[in-house]
Amino acid sequence: MRTKFKEFCEKEHASENIEFYEAVEDFTAAVANPDFSVDDLKRKLTEIMDTYVTSTAPKLINVSHKQSEHLVEENRRIQNDPQVTRDDFRQVFAESRKSIEDLIVKDSWRRFRVSAAFPTAVKGKLKNDYPV
Repeated sequence: MRTKFKEFCEKEHASENIEFYEAVEDFTAAVANPDFSVDDLKRKLTEIMDTYVTSTAPKLINVSHKQSEHLVEENRRIQNDPQVTRDDFRQVFAESRKSIEDLIVKDSWRRFRVSAAFPTAVKGKLKNDYPV
C-alpha cells in the first residue's frame, strides 16, 4: 500500500512529504540504535536538513517558517556542541514530523483514496489506515 501511495505522490509531484516522513522514521530508528554513533547521527541529521529543510533543499517540505527556523537552529546547535549526546537528537523532528503527517493525511492521502490508483493498491481489501 505504501509503495502505491508513494507512486501516486510522485505522479502528483508531492513525494517530498512522504520521503521526509520516511527519512525521519529512519533517523528515529538510528537514534534508538546504539550501533549508530553521535557522528553518524549528525551526518544523518545534516542529510535530512540539506534534502528537505534548508532554503536550497531540492525536496523542500511544506512546514511553517517557524518550524523551519527551529530545525535549522537545532541542527546548528547539535553540529557545534562537542558535548552533544544521543538524547539531543530524540525530539529534533517531532513537531515537523507531526505537521507533515497531518498534511499527508489531509491532502495527499485524501486525494489517493479517491484516485483510480487506490483500488489497485488495496486489491479488493478495504484499508482505512493511513500510510504514515
